[in-house]
Amino acid sequence: MPRRGAAAEQFAARLTLWGTPAAAENCYYAQLFEIELPMDNASDRIALDYDHLCDDFYALKCVVSPAEYHGLVAGRLVVARLVRGPHWDDQNLEYLGLPLTARGSGVERILGLSEQTAAELEANDFSFRMLLPGDDLELAARVEALGNWCQGFLVGLALGGLDQPAWSSLQPDLAEGLLDMAAVAQIEVDDQGTEDDYEHLCEYVRMVVLNVYAELMLADGDAAAAPPANVVAGLFGGRGRLH
Repeated sequence: MPRRGAAAEQFAARLTLWGTPAAAENCYYAQLFEIELPMDNASDRIALDYDHLCDDFYALKCVVSPAEYHGLVAGRLVVARLVRGPHWDDQNLEYLGLPLTARGSGVERILGLSEQTAAELEANDFSFRMLLPGDDLELAARVEALGNWCQGFLVGLALGGLDQPAWSSLQPDLAEGLLDMAAVAQIEVDDQGTEDDYEHLCEYVRMVVLNVYAELMLADGDAAAAPPANVVAGLFGGRGRLH
């Protein structure tokens, strides 16, 4: 694995600021920040979705946050290659702490996240976004939500059979990325981190998710469902993954 560049060193420093020195030791994905990434302007829409879902989660007395639940859905979709079985919604309701008989507009909106998230992953245009609170909340609350999202994502992978012991079946740099996500899930907020640090952490996690999804789809021989080859090559060092 090549030596980390300046961008990687800067990102490792950001991880250290957020209390994740273990991740900083092995953060090779950070080289992606040397490249201009395709971005969209979905932050307002996602913040609105998050606010509405918070109301639904509170009214229904869900046992996890919207961020953690969306991470779970994304993890399950990634490892299942977007295929949702007959008990998909039941398993999500169980994770939310809701009865399997739960119905209503709030439940429908929450369960509808699966379809929305699958569409974003399948779009092949890097439009996938994590459901996180908007910048009207204080930074500490947003960092905590990001950690919750990572926790949910890793649980979703594990429910699909890709738990930590199984990460060895992935490319080594992908396993490193998931270890970094596990560290972010344990993140502790202090007063040294900045808005810029938070934005970079969010984008880092988002790209790890997309890269794991692309790797699993390519391993299944479904090149059409993976991100476009020319874009992947530019982002991931010309080999379809980061180095």
